[in-house]
Amino acid sequence: MGQWRFVLFVMFLGLFGVHDVWAQSYRNAVQVPPVEVFQSMLTFVDKKDYGKVQSSLNVLEPIVGHIRAKFSVNPAENINQAIKRGNQDEILESVQILIMLDIEDLLDEALKNIESNPDVSKTAVKTARLNYSLLSPAVSKADFASDQKIKKDFTDSFRLMGTESAYSTEKSSVNVDQVKQIWSGIISTLNKVFKR
Repeated sequence: MGQWRFVLFVMFLGLFGVHDVWAQSYRNAVQVPPVEVFQSMLTFVDKKDYGKVQSSLNVLEPIVGHIRAKFSVNPAENINQAIKRGNQDEILESVQILIMLDIEDLLDEALKNIESNPDVSKTAVKTARLNYSLLSPAVSKADFASDQKIKKDFTDSFRLMGTESAYSTEKSSVNVDQVKQIWSGIISTLNKVFKR
């Protein structure tokens, strides 16, 4: 059931042209929604099809390159080194860290645009929430309460951004300080779970 909701949400984002509203040009360079590539990477790790994990990194190169420059960490190198060692748990964790860094980048983008371009901001948060759905099982396994809190925090941030959910189109004022605090909490929790 959860997988169908995920597919429907991806289709929803596709219908409304997520790529057309990005202020981040490197995201436009990725021809497939990154969340689909991330999901495939997790599946490839599970199936021990590491060649496809590496191929997926090529698809995501504009995002991976941006993350490398912004966060001074090389997720592609970390994934490739884990593959060379053949440690499936390490490979999985490296892919999860890449997803986590993309969430952090998306929330930074959302914060930067929250007042000047709320549509871009909301799209970035929706995409971050979608990415989080891929990490949720691992977070829940590590700390169920943290997973529930992150899900609630995403919902609360939509409300504070002037909408009741990721699907709402209502407009109202934004509480930037509270939203920033919530997003910082999400990133802090993810950093603890994935030990970045």
